[in-house]
Amino acid sequence: MSKLASINEFVIKFANVNGSGSASANQMFAKGIFRSGIPVSPKNIFPSNIQGLPTWFEIRASEKGYLGRKAGIDFMVAMNPQSYAQDVAEINSGGYLLYDSSWKREFHRDDINIIEVPLTSLCVDEFKNPKTRLLFKNLVYVGALSYLMSIDKDIFIELIEEQFKGKEKLIAPNVQALEMGFNYAKKHLTDVCNIKVNQKNLTDALLSCSSRSTPEQNYKYNLLGTFVELYKNEITIRRTGCSALDLAYIAAGRLDGFWGNGLKPWDVAAGIVIAEEAGALLSDFNGNPKYH
Repeated sequence: MSKLASINEFVIKFANVNGSGSASANQMFAKGIFRSGIPVSPKNIFPSNIQGLPTWFEIRASEKGYLGRKAGIDFMVAMNPQSYAQDVAEINSGGYLLYDSSWKREFHRDDINIIEVPLTSLCVDEFKNPKTRLLFKNLVYVGALSYLMSIDKDIFIELIEEQFKGKEKLIAPNVQALEMGFNYAKKHLTDVCNIKVNQKNLTDALLSCSSRSTPEQNYKYNLLGTFVELYKNEITIRRTGCSALDLAYIAAGRLDGFWGNGLKPWDVAAGIVIAEEAGALLSDFNGNPKYH
């Protein structure tokens, strides 16, 4: 069986059931790739908003910055038996199918790689509440994907901690579900996937800046000194003159970072929402993520 091999260039699709709590887990996976330094283009596909009907979430990851949808799927996470036939048909030859093997299935394709993870069985063994099991099953496959694609697990732990800040009791069980998937894949699924995510080096970054000093500032900001330090590290800097555009480029993966000084809320408000939804980290110059 041939295995599709790719580093930082692939399309992964999640086939779920609407109302299963999969949306936040799928978005977390997209953010995990983005925080690994790889541009991503995620897309929700909702044929219907009725609970129980099929829903899909597709991510194109491209270090080269390609954003458009691409024919065929390299990796399918099939969580909805209703759409198995359609989902399996979309997978490229040599691609991968991950499904809940708590109930064994035959997919009648000998040109793709089947990855079996007993998601439901794992959750039944660890969690008592049936609703909780359904929700945590999504985190289990994120953990498995983290191992299979060599994505730093700590990135997802940080995302969980951010998501449940102020609700600390929810952090431990969510991390537990993530670890369950990671550890299962590490034990049973060694060398089964040749699609990998390699973190980009900071020196490859393309940054943008939009800064000015104002009389209201109660601190002194050395813009020229900032530029000098970045250039010493061979980091490329652009100035578009539009902070909203820069933040949208962050979300799209066209820029790796942006900083601004002396800006007004209307300069960045819309761009901040777009960038954060795509998984970007935002803070003030002291690292405070809640400055806005």
